[in-house]
Amino acid sequence: MENALAVAEAQNPQILASIFRERAALHEIKQIKGELYPQITLEGSYSRSWDTSSSTIQSEETQVLANVAIPLYQAGEVSARIRQAQETRSQRLQQIDEARVQIQSNVISAWGELASARAQIVSDQAQVEAARIALQGVREEERVGQRTVLDVLDAEQEFLNAQVALVTSRRNLVVASYQLL
Repeated sequence: MENALAVAEAQNPQILASIFRERAALHEIKQIKGELYPQITLEGSYSRSWDTSSSTIQSEETQVLANVAIPLYQAGEVSARIRQAQETRSQRLQQIDEARVQIQSNVISAWGELASARAQIVSDQAQVEAARIALQGVREEERVGQRTVLDVLDAEQEFLNAQVALVTSRRNLVVASYQLL
């Protein structure tokens, strides 16, 4: 069961999706905080031209433009968005925990159903064997005249019911195995 829990923790899509949503919320916080930092833009251009109308004149022009924008006042709007993003991230962290608890619960439940199905098969196999032996005994008693044909039919029905219960238990084992997977 520990292995099943570890696999569920590492590979369950609900848990992985919750983790990625939390990471996205963390990146959103960083992005919003970036709005408080100065922004620097740098632009550059270079041109070269020749004028061949009267005499060949060659001209070169290089231009570099730097712009620095420092945010001074945002009226608390950026700070409010940061707090909102932090709350969203804390919700995402809670969703990760909730997903883990739910998946652990599902795995434990499926494990219990699998163990129950295995035990039921053992019980049903014993029931089939007991019904088979009882049917043989009723048939022998019917041959010597101590039982009626109705008693034999009842014993055959009990044997058939035991076989059906065994097949149903085997089906339940397969379903429980896939549920655990």
